[in-house]
Amino acid sequence: MLTKQQGAQERVIRFWHPYTQPQRTEVMQKTAVEFEKANPGIKVKIEIVPWANVNERWRAAYAEGTLPDVGVGNPPDYLHMWETGAIVPMDDVITALGGDGRFISGILDRHTRFQRKTLAVPHYMHALVLLYRKDLLKEKGLEPPATWEDLSRVAAALTMPPDRYGFQQLWSRKDWIGIPWVLYPLMQSNGGDFFDKDGNVTFNTPENVEAIRFLVQLYKEASSPAAFDLERNKDQIEVLSKSRSALDLGTLYAIPELEEENPAVGNQLVATYPPRKKQVGWFTFANCLVLFKGKNQEDGKRWIQFLLQDENYSRFLSSIPGAMIPVTNSINQSSEFWEHPFFRKHREEVKILQEGVARGSFPGASQGLHANLGLLVESEALPRLFERIIKENADIEKAVAQTQQEFEAELTKIKARRQDLTKKR
Repeated sequence: MLTKQQGAQERVIRFWHPYTQPQRTEVMQKTAVEFEKANPGIKVKIEIVPWANVNERWRAAYAEGTLPDVGVGNPPDYLHMWETGAIVPMDDVITALGGDGRFISGILDRHTRFQRKTLAVPHYMHALVLLYRKDLLKEKGLEPPATWEDLSRVAAALTMPPDRYGFQQLWSRKDWIGIPWVLYPLMQSNGGDFFDKDGNVTFNTPENVEAIRFLVQLYKEASSPAAFDLERNKDQIEVLSKSRSALDLGTLYAIPELEEENPAVGNQLVATYPPRKKQVGWFTFANCLVLFKGKNQEDGKRWIQFLLQDENYSRFLSSIPGAMIPVTNSINQSSEFWEHPFFRKHREEVKILQEGVARGSFPGASQGLHANLGLLVESEALPRLFERIIKENADIEKAVAQTQQEFEAELTKIKARRQDLTKKR
């Protein structure tokens, strides 16, 4: 027979997170130690699962009945987890944290709620901004681009092939986010989107055709053909560090990473608003904590709440200043948090980021999460579209119409799979 003490020692929270940087892993481990001290008899077992492996790992664990208790994902991840039956809603956790008022207004509804349930708890936010090398613009006597026309002109002026391009694209099929990363802000700035409020594909519209036409023009004026081989998540920092691109759409995370890796470049990298057409187009996303159907859900809930306690949360966010934007009002309104030297240096960029966090959405989710959002992750229709236009000189309007049809056909298959999952559940 187990004693009460021995039984308590067996309470383990299995936590998977994708934060591979030493600064963040160290803070996570320290927070786990403090949680264990505050909760005798409960252990936190941390495993790092890089972003590239998140989907493969949780699906395998679900099939094997070995899901962890807590994990991290973004909207397409936890929507698929939900339809599969791998996670549980966390409305009770939100209530325990203080309700919607604990979080920046609108974040829960735009980024974590689906079918009137809260599928995840936001951990931190990102918003894409236009990164640019202020030294290179100064050399040419250029101002930071504010509009599509400005971006085209500045990017072309900064292009000096083969060593440097004004705006190197990163479109490899190996990373689904490569094309939406740049295309979605352009679509949004022109009034377009991938889906309507009901999740129907709305890709073939005049607004989107115009955005695609502009991105093709930008590629031809200011990018190398290596665009089709470069991966957004894998290659962005190297491209910027080696001065192979003067501009890029990215998160503020690139600045502190480059300040450490290559100060000569990082100290010259600043940011402004994404270029506008009719308006500013925002690409914003939340990386969120999810509660799997693991063996220790109740302690998993305690762990999630502990991670978002002000002291623990502030320490995590500050591990790489600028890499993560807070989701809680208490930290977002904390003058002490924002007085970090990095934020004092980049006050204007921070203001832009906060605006993006408050107004933006994940690609295709401008009107809230919907069941079809995963189409963008699973489909290769966008890479095929740009390959047809650029490599085969296809007519843009006809190519977009074809891509609309491809999206619709793939969506039909996704819906059939969803019905099968529903029957099995």
